[in-house]
Amino acid sequence: MALLIACQESKPTPLPTLFPTSIPTTTPTPTPTPVPSTTTTFKISAGGSREFPFDLRQGNIIEYSFEADLDFNFTILDRAENVVVRRGRVIADEGRFQADKTGRYTLKFDNGFSLFADKTVTLTYRVLPDGRR
Repeated sequence: MALLIACQESKPTPLPTLFPTSIPTTTPTPTPTPVPSTTTTFKISAGGSREFPFDLRQGNIIEYSFEADLDFNFTILDRAENVVVRRGRVIADEGRFQADKTGRYTLKFDNGFSLFADKTVTLTYRVLPDGRR
């Protein structure tokens, strides 16, 4: 008489997973580097003007603020010297301008109407890429 032993194949019990089989790879969102601002103080002589040209790409933004001791005319000109922003006679102002085309834009501080009084202006500005703050 022969003895038959039935052997049943068993699968090994899986060990608990300590680490996920695939580690999700996400790129951390970089923190934007703040765009520094520049401050300058200058004089506009009686009857004269001062210009600050900027070469901008389409979508770039100029943020500006200024304060003076007396009034003067403030404008922003495009590359063809067309007025794109006119503030008129001001002592202080702040604003943002976004370039609609690539090219040179100029902040113009004009004291042409004054015969005797020089003006002292403190200007703070920065140029931002499109959509930055």
